Amino acid sequence: MKKPVRITVLVLCLTAILFVLSSCGSAGVKASDQSESPLVGTWIAQKKGDSDYTFNADGTEERYIRTVRSSDLDVNRHMNNLHYIAMFQDACDSRFWRDFVPKEMEICFMSQCREGEEISVRSQMTGNTVHFAALHQDGRIASVADFRR
Repeated sequence: MKKPVRITVLVLCLTAILFVLSSCGSAGVKASDQSESPLVGTWIAQKKGDSDYTFNADGTEERYIRTVRSSDLDVNRHMNNLHYIAMFQDACDSRFWRDFVPKEMEICFMSQCREGEEISVRSQMTGNTVHFAALHQDGRIASVADFRR
C-alpha cells in the first residue's frame, strides 16, 4: 500500500513542476540567492545583519496575507520553493494571468518561511514585468520575484 502512495505523491510533485515551468514559457525559471540577483536591489530598504533585509514598499500594493500551511513545508519544515511560486501566482486572479503570460521568471529566496507564519504578498507592475515580494510580519523579505512577458 505504501508504494502506490509514494508514486502518487511523486506524480503530483512532477505535475506541479511541469505546470510551473510551462506557465513560464520557453525561457524558464531562474532561482538565485540574494548575493547574485539584481532584482533584489529594487526592494531593499536596509540590510539587517548578515542575511536579513527590510522592504522598500514604495509603489507596491499588498495583494493578500498568506498563512504558511503544513502542506507548504518541505522536509526541513520551511516553505517549499514551489509554494513560493504558487503564492506569487495567487496574488493575481486568473483573468490577469490570461492577459499576462510570463515568458521568464526570476525568484530570489531571502529568508525561510515557517508553518503558521503570516506572509504579506505585495506586487508592483512596471512595463512588461510584475514584481512580487513576500514579507514576514516584522518587515524582513522572505522572497522576491519578477515575472516577465
